[in-house]
Amino acid sequence: MKRLAPPAATNVANVPTSIAPPYAAALYKRSRDGSGIVFNRARTGRSAGTGRNLERARHSPRAGGSPFGHALVTAENTTLSSLNTIGFETRNGFAGGGRRADVTGEAADGYRTLATPGRSRFTVRGSEFVGRAAPVEDVPAAEAFVESIAAEYPDATHHVPAYRVRADPFRAYADDDGEPAGSAGDPVLSVLSGRDLENVAVVVARYFGGTELGVGGLARAYSRATTTALDAAEVVRRRPHETFVVTVDYDDSGTVRSVLESEGVAFEADYAATVTFEVRVPVADAEAIADRLRSATGGRAEFE
Repeated sequence: MKRLAPPAATNVANVPTSIAPPYAAALYKRSRDGSGIVFNRARTGRSAGTGRNLERARHSPRAGGSPFGHALVTAENTTLSSLNTIGFETRNGFAGGGRRADVTGEAADGYRTLATPGRSRFTVRGSEFVGRAAPVEDVPAAEAFVESIAAEYPDATHHVPAYRVRADPFRAYADDDGEPAGSAGDPVLSVLSGRDLENVAVVVARYFGGTELGVGGLARAYSRATTTALDAAEVVRRRPHETFVVTVDYDDSGTVRSVLESEGVAFEADYAATVTFEVRVPVADAEAIADRLRSATGGRAEFE
């Protein structure tokens, strides 16, 4: 069955655009001088306690030195209220079936993300900063974006990534990639969080120009690179969608297709011994559409 079209997006007027790139395609990344492990894959971070919603995982070089990388990852017990967002997959039963939900609950009215990529480029005291932001659908896509930017600027001294992704649980990640701790990844992630952007990844590449900028100077430069890249992108609000499958006999297939077309939702139909429709709908509308299908088919439609 071919992939369904992405959910429709509605432009958000007068809102700063934002984007976030995910970074962590490899299990480990070594410090630039080869002295040790800089960071671990974001998904490996888990909180052992019950009172922390975000865990900072720091991985120091094997042979001395201060920690270079850090990841911000959500703990398994993260609460929705503490994150002010939803990123969980739920399976809520229909009468006679179930549904696969991308998100549900408070976030059913939508979330802010990017519709287009954005970029920035400027120089500060000899160091050149290149910011790249893009929309991503999940953590693997974020990681792929980070890797692609690193490959596009292979000679850059640093490739600083950050992303916020609606996953299970919600994933927020940043890494300093060899810059002083807290001077790069955190400022990038803070811009994304401040603009309330989700499913966005950002990578800022820096070409060192020979002059140290200090922690404050670096933080300002990485924040500026992120802000400018986001301003060059388009921000939209997307409605969370879920997918369910409905199966009917051929006699009812025309009725189901008519209902789905009248609702304007995306669907794929598979005609075999019976007809199976895979339907993608806004979370807020799912129950009403399912009820319409049950009523139109006299209760003969079977849901999965």
